[in-house]
Amino acid sequence: ETMIIKKNRARKEKISKNGITWDYPVSSEEVGFSVQELNGRVPDKGKYKNKICSEICYVISGNGEIFIDNKKFKHRNSTSL
Repeated sequence: ETMIIKKNRARKEKISKNGITWDYPVSSEEVGFSVQELNGRVPDKGKYKNKICSEICYVISGNGEIFIDNKKFKHRNSTSL
């Protein structure tokens, strides 16, 4: 199924002191789509785990660490996870 999702349909949410996400509505419960701006640690403490759908992460700029199945991966510009 082809989907066209316009930017103005995104729901903006502040997810931590250092993070904002724009969630885009999709017709699937297995896959989600969002754009995130993270400038520091997210979440503020602890870890976040998405138990609802699969995720693909693409880093546009910057660097950091992400945990997948309790394994730490370092990422930087133009990295897909």
